[in-house]
Amino acid sequence: MTIKYYILILIFLLLFAKAHAQLNYSFKAETGYSKYMFGTIQVDPGPNWRDYNLNNENGVELNIINSFAYKNKIFASLGIGYLNFEVTNGISLDYDFEYLPPKLGYPL
Repeated sequence: MTIKYYILILIFLLLFAKAHAQLNYSFKAETGYSKYMFGTIQVDPGPNWRDYNLNNENGVELNIINSFAYKNKIFASLGIGYLNFEVTNGISLDYDFEYLPPKLGYPL
């Protein structure tokens, strides 16, 4: 066998192997398209009112999310995203923490 086959087998094993550890890590990248439909916020304008920042503008977003799970009881994730609308752009940060307590002895 040549080195090409060894590399192919190694890539196959890395892609489909799963270790059974207590701490699981996952990575996700996602994109989205935000189509402007209508504005639902009614504002009483003051003297320095400059109108809405997004006036009938569509946008594109790119997000990268890293998450950890420990024993299927504790979940935590951290994400960073880039938002690009037709008139402005920026970044967004988000996080999530979830804890599933043990089941209690009575039904809900």
